[in-house]
Amino acid sequence: MTKAIYNIIRFMTIVLVGIYSVLLIAQSYYLRVLIMLFATLLFLTNVNLYEKKVKSVSPSLIFYVIVCFFNMTFCPFIYTNEKLAELRASRPETSVTPNDHFEIYAIVSIILSILIFIYLKNRKEEESGDVKPLYTSPTNDYAVLLSTVLLVGIGLVMNSPSFVPICVAPMTYFVASYFAKGRHGNIALFIGFVICFGYMVINALGDRFQLLQYIFPLLLFFIIYLSNNKKVKPSHVYILFIFGVVLIELYGVVSEVYKLNHGYGMSISLSEVFNNKDVLFKYMGNQIYRIFEIWTPLGGTIIELVQENGYYYGLTFIKAIAPRLGLEYVNLATINAQFIGATYAQPGLLAEGYANFGIIGAIINIGIIFVLMEYCYRRYLKEKTTYMLLFAVVPFSKIILDGGSFNDAIFNIIFVFITIFFIKILPLDNKQVALNKSLARVS
Repeated sequence: MTKAIYNIIRFMTIVLVGIYSVLLIAQSYYLRVLIMLFATLLFLTNVNLYEKKVKSVSPSLIFYVIVCFFNMTFCPFIYTNEKLAELRASRPETSVTPNDHFEIYAIVSIILSILIFIYLKNRKEEESGDVKPLYTSPTNDYAVLLSTVLLVGIGLVMNSPSFVPICVAPMTYFVASYFAKGRHGNIALFIGFVICFGYMVINALGDRFQLLQYIFPLLLFFIIYLSNNKKVKPSHVYILFIFGVVLIELYGVVSEVYKLNHGYGMSISLSEVFNNKDVLFKYMGNQIYRIFEIWTPLGGTIIELVQENGYYYGLTFIKAIAPRLGLEYVNLATINAQFIGATYAQPGLLAEGYANFGIIGAIINIGIIFVLMEYCYRRYLKEKTTYMLLFAVVPFSKIILDGGSFNDAIFNIIFVFITIFFIKILPLDNKQVALNKSLARVS
């Protein structure tokens, strides 16, 4: 399965960059294409190193592929001033659309890729083996069930959008533990999953993004769980990939219709959409835009804002405590939303780093996330416990989904700590961890 995923990454990269390079050469963007080809060469070199050194599909690889390359390099590459002008024309007059800032994205991308290349060259090569989480004791499962009740209580008391994903970590734990036990779970896993699922339905079902915050960590888990499964043939992976793309597009169409009908009082039926090619392709294009392309105009708006008014010098990172320190409260998502007539619009890691300290800030902001992801995943590979898996996937899913900030990662790490709190205070757990560590070394 791992080989097939790496092949998909390489194939998609070469095809997309190749097609758009030809199109932009026809528009006389010679230097732009040359820079992009160099960035792509670095990217593919790192992907090959990942495959050689890591031998599995890690969350940090997914972050590097989706956020660092496609969101932060490829999309700014295709968003020339002409394409941005088309976007500007399609938006309301009150909405702000930035100009082309590909050179900033390219500089950050190339420097990051060089640093990642140096890291991977010096990274110890992992032993080829199973990366699945190992069996955890029933005591752990009941401990997490107790934590789940506590988390649900906190979520209900706080009653805030920020606490909607509070059950993501325990839900991921219950699903991962079920599969780690060879599908022979206990009543704690069942009850815990039902509680988390119920909380998700009540609080996240009507919100497309909040729902994805629950689904995406599970997807990351299954990628890791099946990563080195030799029973999964490459042809099956390719079919699943195509099916997944179709499913994501269908979800985008359905959610678009739902949003227009319930949010804007329209009465559009799905049959009308699927019978109209122009509308169907438009809604499918909107889904691609929301997942990948949107960070280019959102980030560009913040880049232009600080170029005109100056940097924030760290204020966006401490927005929660800034007023208590007598400092200005700066929330880039709220500021950005005002430019496009929305309520919330995260500009992405690059833009937030740039907003505080320029290009150096952008590199550091993204680099810290990458290092933290690598650290958590390598700790997981050593222990292979289900709760260490939570640290590897849960805190970073929001960042991969919506270009969230470092604060989002910290916030979700706190949720993970609460989830495993009772595990850590139980004396039986140390014996289980020791057993898993010894089994991890053997595997």
